[in-house]
Amino acid sequence: MEAIFGVADQGVRGVVEGVTNIAGLPRAVGDLQAAGMDWALDKAGAPEWVRDAAGAVVLPRYLPGAEQMQGVVDNANNVTADVLGVDRPRAAPENFAERGVNRIGEEVGAMLVPVAGAVNKATRVGVEGARRMPGVVGRYVESAAVNPTRFVGNEVAVATGAGMGAAAANEIAPDSPGWDLVGAITGAGFVGAGTSLARGARDVGAAALGNPAFASKVVRDNVTDTIIQNSDVLGRQVDPSDLRKPIDTQELVDMIMQPAAAERVVPGFKASTADRTGDAGLAVLENSRARAAPGAFRSRADANALAVDNAVTSMRPDASPGSAYEAIAAERDRRLLEAIMGRDAAEEAAETASRNLAPQTTPTQRGSVVRESLTAARDAARDRTAQAYEAAGVGGKQVDPAPLTAALDRSLSALDPVERTLIPQSVIDSVANLGRVADDAPVPTGILDAGGSPITRPAPGADPMQLQTAANLKTELQRLRAAALADPRAEKGGRNAARVLGQMVDTVDGFITGNLDETEQAALTTARGAKFDEAERFTRQGDPVSRALAEYDGGRPKVGDDRVAGLFVSPQAMDNLFAQAATPEVRRAIRDEVLSRGDTSNPDRINRFLADYSEQIDRFPGLRDELGQAARARAAAADAGARQTALERDLGTATTPGRGTVGRYLQYSPANSRKAIREVIADKDPAKAADELVTFAGNDPDAIDGLRAAFWEDLDASSRSTNAAAETVSGVMPFVPKKMIAYLEDPTKAAVAERLYRDNPEHLANIRQLAEALRGVNSGSRIGNAVNPSGTALMGRGQAPVTLAEIGSKAYQAQIGRASWAYIGTYLAGKVARGLVSKQRAKAFELLLDKSLLDPDVAKTLLLENNPANRAALARRTKGWMGNQAATVLDMLTEDEEDETIRNVMGR
Repeated sequence: MEAIFGVADQGVRGVVEGVTNIAGLPRAVGDLQAAGMDWALDKAGAPEWVRDAAGAVVLPRYLPGAEQMQGVVDNANNVTADVLGVDRPRAAPENFAERGVNRIGEEVGAMLVPVAGAVNKATRVGVEGARRMPGVVGRYVESAAVNPTRFVGNEVAVATGAGMGAAAANEIAPDSPGWDLVGAITGAGFVGAGTSLARGARDVGAAALGNPAFASKVVRDNVTDTIIQNSDVLGRQVDPSDLRKPIDTQELVDMIMQPAAAERVVPGFKASTADRTGDAGLAVLENSRARAAPGAFRSRADANALAVDNAVTSMRPDASPGSAYEAIAAERDRRLLEAIMGRDAAEEAAETASRNLAPQTTPTQRGSVVRESLTAARDAARDRTAQAYEAAGVGGKQVDPAPLTAALDRSLSALDPVERTLIPQSVIDSVANLGRVADDAPVPTGILDAGGSPITRPAPGADPMQLQTAANLKTELQRLRAAALADPRAEKGGRNAARVLGQMVDTVDGFITGNLDETEQAALTTARGAKFDEAERFTRQGDPVSRALAEYDGGRPKVGDDRVAGLFVSPQAMDNLFAQAATPEVRRAIRDEVLSRGDTSNPDRINRFLADYSEQIDRFPGLRDELGQAARARAAAADAGARQTALERDLGTATTPGRGTVGRYLQYSPANSRKAIREVIADKDPAKAADELVTFAGNDPDAIDGLRAAFWEDLDASSRSTNAAAETVSGVMPFVPKKMIAYLEDPTKAAVAERLYRDNPEHLANIRQLAEALRGVNSGSRIGNAVNPSGTALMGRGQAPVTLAEIGSKAYQAQIGRASWAYIGTYLAGKVARGLVSKQRAKAFELLLDKSLLDPDVAKTLLLENNPANRAALARRTKGWMGNQAATVLDMLTEDEEDETIRNVMGR
């Protein structure tokens, strides 16, 4: 037990000595500097006071030296031992074990000082800060920052090896700093070489045992190198001017540690390393490996496709596109029904307004009414004339016709033969003969006078005639005269006939007047006035009234009943008719006749009728208003019909597609909602078209959701892959991010989406966020070659490492003595081992490479553990153990028996 405590005590003492050796280096360097200056000044012959002054300015000489610090520690140990009442520790080792442990402890202690400082600094500045530090110190701190544990382990291992080598050298050559230095360097070298050999042995052993999980450091480094070689991000670090500068994978690691946008938005989505980093080179490598070994990659692609599908589907509106169709179709039907009802009501109103304007009688009925009324009026006028003549007494008064006969004869005698042909000779003669007697001889009385002659009486005159006969003759002559005046160019008659007849009228009129007294003449004048009025009203030549009453011989009317009312359409004729017969029946008949000339089926025709027959219409109070009302009603009916037609043309019907946005949308059934929404998208103004649909449906939430669902159907169909090879195992065609983004960024579709999601912009923003998050997924090109082993190496896969032919060849060489059996066995065993290692490493390489491409965390671990910059930092030679060797070198440099001062300074 005492030996163990002694060894432990010397080990601790060695550590302390190593620490103090490093701590005392500044003093040792200062003493060496002062000694060097003193030696140089002495050789130069400088006075002693100059040499002393030069040594005094070396400030490190005032610091404590290693022996002084060790003395302080020894004194503290001795005091502690005395207080505890135990033996004081030995100042020097007494046997081989104690000397060895002491020397190893000295190396470890000397190593701890710089290693502790490096670890402390690395903890504060980190890897990046250490790499920014210049020089050897920066690289030393970088090694500590990269992997402190491994850094300290390497330093301790090498320091231990150096201590063991130095201890062995001191046993061979005690008190020889040179042998001590050589031993330390040799021991440190053996430790480094042994570590490399042990690592290689572990690889060979793992391969020989066929460990399926074998992934040695070499494989991990190769996978890391493959990622680095294919990374565009890391490729940018290559400096053509310094090709030896190691690549730092930290930049790529930082990118890997940031979740892909798709992972943040899509639940269950697992981004690949290429997706995380957006590295096109890694994407090409991923696609290359996916073609070489598609299993894992296809599974991941399918899982991600389902995750994306679920995420996209979760944003799909719950409503069916049919809800929009039903709401819009219902509104269309309502508007069409309203338009039809409005048209029918307007047409009914127009018909009602026009019904009273339609003639209620036929032309024959109207003519019959007018003729009967005129006939009755004429008959009434004739009665008044007869009554006037009767009141004048002309009709029943008896007069002598002889004077009339004589007057007529005188007038006739004044006419030449031609003029005689222009008068109604027979009529005149019939009246004139009334005044002539057949025998004008005296009539015997049967009595004789005194002379005996028979007494005779004068012959009796003509029988009296009624004065009315003369009046009738006058009337007839006047009629003929009026007829002659009406046709002045007649072959028989005309003006000459009128003149001659006028003379005859005057003759007859003179006879009548001569047979009346003043009273009778006044009464006759009145009767003549009545007669004139009658003639003016009913017999004036060319007058429509006269034409209506005109008859042929035998009493047949010259104008048929169907044409009688038409004679009185002109304003003057109408006024004349109403003056003679203004009965309600006549007015209605003429009103019907006027209205028969118009067309009340069209407002323009009614207005034209109003313009053409304005004067006639004004003869019937209220008719203009009725026509105006009918015109307005017809215009309203036309407008209502036009509105209905335009509405049907625009909105369409159940059987006819419309031309407008609504009509084009509704021409497709809910089963073709995608085609329907594409009609909206294809509109010249998609936003306006979408707004028209939403507004048409009254901003109904169900209709809007249905339109969104239709929009989603088109988005879904347009965004999915059409490549049958991309279909997942579950039968889902995956979304293609580029298609989805292109769809949402298309101005026409974006305009429709903006309108449909106007009341819920957050939902649309989430959709776009999802599409944007998927933008970088599978961003690498689907073609290209990754940086992989050569084709020759790939061709060697699957071949046996040693063939039977080679074994036979080597056996033959041993038999003929060209090589020993030991050599042959060693050679073949080594080749088999190398083959196993290569085969196992190749498989492990592929598995690990695929896993690192699919799992960013694995790639991150590999890039962190096998960072070339870190490997370069850790591969640097350990330096902590060199501090103690520096003290040894200084010891060697100051080993000069002629200069006791220097020896004292070095403490040896």
